[in-house]
Amino acid sequence: MQSMTGYGRAESISEFGRILIELKGVNHKYLEINVKLPRRYFFLEDKIKKVVQSKVYRGKIDLYVTVEEALSKNVKIDENLVYEYYKELQKIGEALGIKADIEIEDLLLLPDIFKIAEPQFDEEEIWNYFLVPLNEALGKFIAMRWDEGKRLQDDISQKVTVIKNLVTEIESRAPEIPKEYREKLLNRLKDLGNLGIPEERILQEVLLYADKVSIDEEITRLKSHITAFLEVIHDSGPIGKKLDFIVQEMFRETNTIGAKANDLFISTKVVNLKSELEKIREQVQNIE
Repeated sequence: MQSMTGYGRAESISEFGRILIELKGVNHKYLEINVKLPRRYFFLEDKIKKVVQSKVYRGKIDLYVTVEEALSKNVKIDENLVYEYYKELQKIGEALGIKADIEIEDLLLLPDIFKIAEPQFDEEEIWNYFLVPLNEALGKFIAMRWDEGKRLQDDISQKVTVIKNLVTEIESRAPEIPKEYREKLLNRLKDLGNLGIPEERILQEVLLYADKVSIDEEITRLKSHITAFLEVIHDSGPIGKKLDFIVQEMFRETNTIGAKANDLFISTKVVNLKSELEKIREQVQNIE
């Protein structure tokens, strides 16, 4: 089980230069990858995303790339342009009758005199340089997600144990509710005097009440959801959405139990049960 939060960092130094890659992830309903590259390397964005998508299935991921090239840039002076500038300045000077004392420094201040030639490179070769730190950073990122996922798994498992115990207590208490209702009914009739109500009528009333407050089906389904939850939580793939759905179903059964039981003991346990489920639901939001 993986958490959606994590961080990974790696750098590579080669004849190409220094490449630093950092990525961090937080919770998100789907997979969203934001890659921030130097403008010159925009062509690598899709390739980087595909590598991340092959190993990460959910979460909001921000990936930052820093590049310090070792390849030097070539600076050249546009001699033809300098010559054209000089001729035009001479013409203006002659036309205005002004002596043109033109120094080389004056010419060098004119626009577009210098040309900077970017080093040429092969895109596939550059991609191979990027792959080294990318895979390393991604590996560290995923390892951190696994570590955080293990902590979540242990904590959630403890909370599920608490939930199982609460359900057991509710299940043990449920059969006593109709019995107590029967006793209360008989005591009430005694207080009112002998009204001549047949025993069959009293039994029928108790049976109707028992059917009304019966939570057997809800408990059975709730226990089934707990079993499914514990099975899913040990899966290795993306399970966050499955767990979230199961928790919703557990909430549904718990709310029904609280509404039907009409018993103070069970109502108290239901409150505790919902509190533990809410804690689990919050943690499940961080699971991939």
